[in-house]
Amino acid sequence: MLDFSCLNRPRGPPESLLFADGFSLALVAILLLALSGSALASPLVQRAYRSRIVSLMRFNQVSPRPSQWWSQSAAAADRSKNIARVSSESGGDATDLLDLVLRHERRITVSTTLAWFVFVLLALPIAHWVLADASASDQAFFVVGTGVLALGPAYINLPQRFARRALVYGLIACALAAVLIVSLTAPAPAAVTPSDSDDPEVLETVMGAIVVALAYLSIFQRRLRGLVLPVFVVAAVALLLLLIPYGYLEPYMGACFVEATAPGQSALSASYFAIASTIFALAVWLGFKALDGLARLVEEGWLSELSLISVVSLALIALTLIAASLAEQGATSHWLAWLALPWTGSAVATYALTLRRHAPAGPGPRLLVLRVFARQRKQLKLLDDLQSRWRYAGPVHQIGGPDLATTNVDPHECALFLVGRLYDHFLPTAASPVQLSDRLHTRADREGRYSIGEVFCFNSAWQQTVEQLMHISDAILLDLRGLTAQRKGTSYELRVLARTGLLDRVVAIGDEHTDWAFADALLVEEGKEPQSLGRRIVGSELRAHVIFDQLLRVANKTAKLT
Repeated sequence: MLDFSCLNRPRGPPESLLFADGFSLALVAILLLALSGSALASPLVQRAYRSRIVSLMRFNQVSPRPSQWWSQSAAAADRSKNIARVSSESGGDATDLLDLVLRHERRITVSTTLAWFVFVLLALPIAHWVLADASASDQAFFVVGTGVLALGPAYINLPQRFARRALVYGLIACALAAVLIVSLTAPAPAAVTPSDSDDPEVLETVMGAIVVALAYLSIFQRRLRGLVLPVFVVAAVALLLLLIPYGYLEPYMGACFVEATAPGQSALSASYFAIASTIFALAVWLGFKALDGLARLVEEGWLSELSLISVVSLALIALTLIAASLAEQGATSHWLAWLALPWTGSAVATYALTLRRHAPAGPGPRLLVLRVFARQRKQLKLLDDLQSRWRYAGPVHQIGGPDLATTNVDPHECALFLVGRLYDHFLPTAASPVQLSDRLHTRADREGRYSIGEVFCFNSAWQQTVEQLMHISDAILLDLRGLTAQRKGTSYELRVLARTGLLDRVVAIGDEHTDWAFADALLVEEGKEPQSLGRRIVGSELRAHVIFDQLLRVANKTAKLT
């Protein structure tokens, strides 16, 4: 039975309270705790996610799924029934289609760069407000630090072929600005005090640097960042809903919390444990609901999964910089912490307004990626470069597998995995053409990016599904690197392409490990000449831009024939 006599006992010392250093600093500490925990857990989540996909791919359907499952799945996946072709925006030529891709890439690049500049420029008045008592050089370094930290979100959102170059240029610009500040600032004489490794401020600085390093490691590691965001959203919302009420109640019920956890208070501890468990379950549930809301924004095409990561990262950077500055100044009023919202919102608004025009109106040419499942970094990087760039031309379809699963993960897929319902994302048996089409995103989002759609299948569904995908695709990338007689899946796909007369849509790539004699034998068995697979890219030509240009030519030719 609960005893509330503890409310009359003396409160604990103020310095031991959760909000002792202010609400804004405690808020940032909670968010950084969630971020660091998500970054550390991401390799484990990645391994478990890949393992779960492998196990589900081996399943066979035992009983048919009810018809309402198909309708619910279609309703969740369908964004548009628009059947217009984006290629009509150009003259219909492959060169014009390439120019269209370049325009879309430049739009994203220019808009992201302008958003970064606006975010950095707004750091000037922000620094003046939150560092009112600091020197001009400290305020200037606040702006430079903002620019450096904001390069991470910008890097995520930029097209891959511009991202690394922009990152280098941004770092150089920030370094030059820092050197200029140092050179223009007159050195002030100050007494040299010995550093104390036990100083709390030193410890906080070191811990903050570690958290930032973990965050940026997950940001620049493409195969981790897709998993970090969903885990962070769930953890952050749950921790905020747990700790913020605790922080407000702690000055009044701190003695009750201590008494409930004291030895010999088993009955009282059980009561408080039941209450805490209920609140914890509710907080986690609300965390998943928040993740589901963000996933719906991506599913509905309001923004891409890349922009979602960028916006969340930018908001966290803004809140951290403001709260840390206020704590350093010893500010008693923390209403300035809310400046993080308009600060971030201004950058997002700049990005949205500059992207407002000339977005693709309908579906573009579809690319189907067929490959030998492999985990070699070089193989995966080439595929990732190709599919990431094709997103500016049209949608990418592929059979989901363990190799690219963590590269292409989106918030919806990760949410299903975290709640143990990833099997809902798998086709149990062959879908009808209408059912399969309803599951595929074919229209660009409001930023102009198309989706990379992985169709996950049980073992009883993948063969019929991949054949349907072949027929609706305008270009097919057949990755035969590492092909041997033991690769039954790729062998089946090559046979189907030959049997259905779709080899003219295929661009095949191979390497020194490709058994071309085996591939030619499969074609002969299906009544085709080896020369029918004419587009073979190997050796020194095995570069992303060469393959991309060839695929555009194939897609353009297919569009003219259909």
